[in-house]
Amino acid sequence: MLIELNIEATINKQEILQVMNETLSKIDPSTIHEKWESCTFEGGPPVPAIAVDGSMNNINYVSKVLYATSSHAVNPTTQLRDHSASNNQVELLPNIPDLNKVFSKQMTLMELKTILYSLYYTDDEYVLIDGDIYSMINHINRDVPYFPRKDKFIQEYTQQIVDEEKYNYGTPIPTISSMFELSEEYPADPIQLILYFQMIRELCVLKNILSNYSERIVAVSKTSQITKLYNHDYLSDLALITTYCDGPGYSHELYERNFLLDPHHNLNYPVYDELFKGCGFTNRFVRLTDNGSVLKVQLPGHPSEEKFKQVFEVLSSHALAVTGYPFLLKQVHDEVKISSKNMEQLSRTLGLKYELKERNML
Repeated sequence: MLIELNIEATINKQEILQVMNETLSKIDPSTIHEKWESCTFEGGPPVPAIAVDGSMNNINYVSKVLYATSSHAVNPTTQLRDHSASNNQVELLPNIPDLNKVFSKQMTLMELKTILYSLYYTDDEYVLIDGDIYSMINHINRDVPYFPRKDKFIQEYTQQIVDEEKYNYGTPIPTISSMFELSEEYPADPIQLILYFQMIRELCVLKNILSNYSERIVAVSKTSQITKLYNHDYLSDLALITTYCDGPGYSHELYERNFLLDPHHNLNYPVYDELFKGCGFTNRFVRLTDNGSVLKVQLPGHPSEEKFKQVFEVLSSHALAVTGYPFLLKQVHDEVKISSKNMEQLSRTLGLKYELKERNML
């Protein structure tokens, strides 16, 4: 198949390249430069900081699923060394539809708990995360149905989660299997019920993070599809800066409020509705090294340019020379990653080596 594709690409090379060449020819580079501030970051010895990431993987057998998730914090200084800075779960569950949605939410929730834990047990270091909190809040109920608040069981258990998480900075989250047991008490789709209660707990943990530690959260993204800085029809802001802006520097700010404030969106958050509808985040794009990649850096609220410069200097002190990506985030990603090889080892540990997998026939 690769031979045929190479032949197709060779024959149609000019037509294939023409599409992007025409798009780029319509852009005036000066309009991109005017929202970009070139500068040089000091770098220097790594400034104390913490990085958090999460991972998950699973093996689908014919009748069951082996699932593993982990979240981990890397802190090269001292404050977290006296505390467990990771969460881990391994479970064997029935192979039922839509379980992957539950797995994904469980990993996100564990990562958020590790972030909160790291913030609670340290004093003033920034906590670096890979991702976008603004998008997480806006899409937190994307796969979750709306359950009537008047339902007594839903109402009581929702309040139980709120009470549990109000001052909870270290207790592990419930396993998925324990939530399956809970769903037996309610005559509804167990997956939908589990997703709903996962969302409630996720909102509670996010509330603790944003209410108490928002000034220490730094979200870093390697990719971004945002187009609001330059309002280009086809190319993202990150793509335009990468193409037309050379060397270290940072962009003008892009402040975003929760889209649920839009009158066309009438959906309420089931808990802490006012907080989440009122929250905003500020984004700036940055290149930390001469030839490094452009990153999107997001801070809660509407911090000043000086605050961003301070954050950029912290990130610069950890930036890898070639890619410009913070080493701490790469380190925690590599340490927490659950590979297919890891899953096969877990399978052997649990005596599942010879279980029939769904895709054994391929």
